[in-house]
Amino acid sequence: MKTHIEELAPCGLNCKTCVRSATGPIKESAESLLKHLEGFSSFAQKFSGVNPVYANYQAFENFLNHLTQADCNGCRNGSECFAGCSAKNCHKENNVSYCFQCSDFPCSKNSFPPALEEKWKNNNFFMKENGIQAFYEKQAKEPRY
Repeated sequence: MKTHIEELAPCGLNCKTCVRSATGPIKESAESLLKHLEGFSSFAQKFSGVNPVYANYQAFENFLNHLTQADCNGCRNGSECFAGCSAKNCHKENNVSYCFQCSDFPCSKNSFPPALEEKWKNNNFFMKENGIQAFYEKQAKEPRY
């Protein structure tokens, strides 16, 4: 259960799979890919005559570098992912680990955009009906975005 609480935010999003996660696979993969592509920039310029996609390599490398700067440790550890999320503090005030465990769920305290609000509700309803372990296993197999 400790892993679940470390990786799953009170709202139900998996912090590890986030593009901003300091310890997640996206950051690790970007670091690894940059290492494997070290020095490729000069080749990309040469290859752009053969395939125009290589002309965009510098933008791709810049994006990978951006991904390696991810520094979020999750809201349970003091970081803030989304300013409109009240779950970061609300779960503490209500002495619960996840939103679905609160008697007020679903509430209107969060100011999520509609798509994120729907995901928040669906994640929490799933945990409520199937358990945290089942949700953890299910979301681990699905893409975050």
